[in-house]
Amino acid sequence: MELMTSFQDLEILKVTLLIIVMRFPVSLQQHCVPLVQSQTNKALIGKAYKSFTTKDYPTCMMQCHDDEHCMSVNFHLLTKTCDLNTQTKESRPELYEVRINSIYSTNMAFRTPAPEPLKGSKELPAKSCLEILARGDSVGTGVYWIDPANTGTPMQAYCDMTTDGGGWTIVKRSILQTTNRPPPIENVGTYEVISLYHRQDKWIAPTVGAMLEILQVMGFHQIHFYCHKKSVGRVVSIMTKNNTAGQAVVSYFTGPDVVSVFPTSCDSFDRLGEDTSFLSQNCERWGTSVPSGHASTPLVKQWGYWGFNGPVRLATIPFQMDKPPKYFYGYHTPQVNKSESQCDDNIDAPALYNVNDTWMISVR
Repeated sequence: MELMTSFQDLEILKVTLLIIVMRFPVSLQQHCVPLVQSQTNKALIGKAYKSFTTKDYPTCMMQCHDDEHCMSVNFHLLTKTCDLNTQTKESRPELYEVRINSIYSTNMAFRTPAPEPLKGSKELPAKSCLEILARGDSVGTGVYWIDPANTGTPMQAYCDMTTDGGGWTIVKRSILQTTNRPPPIENVGTYEVISLYHRQDKWIAPTVGAMLEILQVMGFHQIHFYCHKKSVGRVVSIMTKNNTAGQAVVSYFTGPDVVSVFPTSCDSFDRLGEDTSFLSQNCERWGTSVPSGHASTPLVKQWGYWGFNGPVRLATIPFQMDKPPKYFYGYHTPQVNKSESQCDDNIDAPALYNVNDTWMISVR
């Protein structure tokens, strides 16, 4: 071990002398010499744009010196592999790791890297809001750029970076602009429904086909349902569990256009801290009391609602209590041109609407 350490120190000393000879041929008494930072058993991981085998560490350093894109190097003493990096340990400290028998050094030209674009910017779109969070590039809840299908044409998405740790990609976001009834529904059948978070002139409704596309190109395991209606005074905020029952709910909202089997409600979701709803506390009363075609057989303890089991079931009535008091979540049209949106209010006596009443559905 002492021999290896001495060898590593000798390699670093050789490079230091090389720098002095190259850059400071005049008296060192007249100049302040910048120092190349080198450290053994360290490396910058994941930022090499070029890797090759070379005869020794000084040659690796010279290659970096002559390449304007090189900001630092990793040199592996056993394999003689030289990595030229676009970043430094200062610019990306989270990527600076232990790697035995490796030497990390800054460049001899003393270049500093330009700031990298954040994941979720237009220059560096993410696959999902969760990827932005995992990368450490979240700047809070708001609008980011994503390209789930890797098309090269990113789109803007609204990311919830707060709820349950964040990482949620919004697939539906309706915020009332007036005290009138909610706007008419508009079905959207592709994953690009994500980019319509700002549309408030329509009740944007992602179909099960759109949800399936999102599942395929972006991937998700959970769904979060949120709403707040000022005149009701309660908040619905539940997320499906990442368990078998929760995955059955995901399958229900990404499955065939029309279904006749509804997933079990209880033990399929968690109440979040802000939730104060009756719905979340009465999962055993979810379902349809007298479904058409089933005589008087009730479908209880289940997600969904018989008659709203078609392709827009996520954005219409994903869950509700069909026995009095009939508390509902979602959107329906009881009469032509008379839409209603419930948020833990009684469908037989809907609460009044207020500006900024909000419904959101998101996935991660």
